[in-house]
Amino acid sequence: MSERVEDHRTGRVDDSDDNENGTGSKINAKMKKLAHKEKSVYEMIDMLNEKLEKRMLKFTRREDYCSDDLNPDVETTYKDLLTTERKELNEGIEESLGMGGRRNSMLFGAGGGFHSIEDEQARLARAFTIPDPSRLTWRDPHNVPTEAGRRLESTFTSFLQAEKSGRKKGMGGSQSIKKNPEERKRDRKDMERILYSNSDHHSSRAANNLRYELPEAVAMAVRSSVVRGSGSVRVGGLESTAAASSVDNLLSSSLGPSLAATESSRVRFTFDAKFADPYDGREKWPIPLGGYDMKPKLLLELACEKMTLPDGELVLKKLCISKMARNIYVYMYWYVHCRFFQENSDVEQQYLLSKVAAIYTTMLSSRSLEANKDFFFMHFPFVLSQAIILGFKYLCPGNQSLFTASFKNILYLTAAQLLSGVDVCPGSVSFIRHNMFPEDVMSDDLESNTLPALTFGGAGGGGGG
Repeated sequence: MSERVEDHRTGRVDDSDDNENGTGSKINAKMKKLAHKEKSVYEMIDMLNEKLEKRMLKFTRREDYCSDDLNPDVETTYKDLLTTERKELNEGIEESLGMGGRRNSMLFGAGGGFHSIEDEQARLARAFTIPDPSRLTWRDPHNVPTEAGRRLESTFTSFLQAEKSGRKKGMGGSQSIKKNPEERKRDRKDMERILYSNSDHHSSRAANNLRYELPEAVAMAVRSSVVRGSGSVRVGGLESTAAASSVDNLLSSSLGPSLAATESSRVRFTFDAKFADPYDGREKWPIPLGGYDMKPKLLLELACEKMTLPDGELVLKKLCISKMARNIYVYMYWYVHCRFFQENSDVEQQYLLSKVAAIYTTMLSSRSLEANKDFFFMHFPFVLSQAIILGFKYLCPGNQSLFTASFKNILYLTAAQLLSGVDVCPGSVSFIRHNMFPEDVMSDDLESNTLPALTFGGAGGGGGG
């Protein structure tokens, strides 16, 4: 027994031995608690090791079953394995539910155990459900945002918006969500950088110093037809009279009523679209195709990136950079060059326009364009005109002063009338152009927008720049 010494003067009792025993019991309690924690940690480690071993075994078994699926001699399939695993899972749940409330509480979460297999299956379904992507955030507030980080965040934002809204129904089918303005601006800068770099190789080239000439075989056929007085040149031939009539109808309507009286005196060309390929080597272009020179696809892509439409941009861009559209661009570019910068080029213009007509009628009658024909027919002339203007800007930097706002207005009107076959009024062309290319129109506001009278039968071959 511990001795209790009482001080009669103060009435205090000396229980120092009891204090020592109390301190020892506290230490023992802490040691027991620490041992319990240590035991719990070891049990947790053993449980994790057991789970990892089971999972490794499951992965190995699944890999074996996947290999067996490729072996025709093995009857079991991966589907059989999934059925077996599902059965084992249900049996494990039943066994866990029979261990009592405390065990269930430890296994399935605090607050009591589950009382049915359906509850546990529902819990597992929630546990393995992929979280909502719109609630995930990849951001470290301690790091300074970089340009690469902004691009990555922009990509994630676009992806999440597309996932949230689904695939957007565009013209004639489904299409992905449009790129955001920052992405489009960055793409335009990249394309312009390439074109500016290429233009450094021909910084003194001027449009009025270039001269387009007919291929030698075509020139000989033209001279022969003039000698015979037939006024008709058939190059490559047409496979059917229907195709020939469609080309002739497009040409006659595109040239306008002012040429009705003089049409019989002109040389007429007929082509099959397969003989209208600017890359076939028959043409000797004043500006070569490819390399540091003319890049039709890049120019059309840049024109599409400058375009603004409420809907259908991706569909229109896909059609505008197709092979036929690129071929139309090459011939149309040189037609515009001959019309505005090359004197005495009536025959060359007729030849190039016949090429455009052959390709364009074939393209409009193609099956791939059926669902979007009206949409393409309305907007393609404006994309083509924008690409031609960009072509003059980057391919002929020696006389930029010629490419004024008035020249652009005339070019847009010319392309719209030629490719639509309709005598479109300038106001309609300006309205559509303003809606499709607002930035381009704003940059031209400082210049005069007066549109001079345009007569197709007038100085068609003159060098009226």
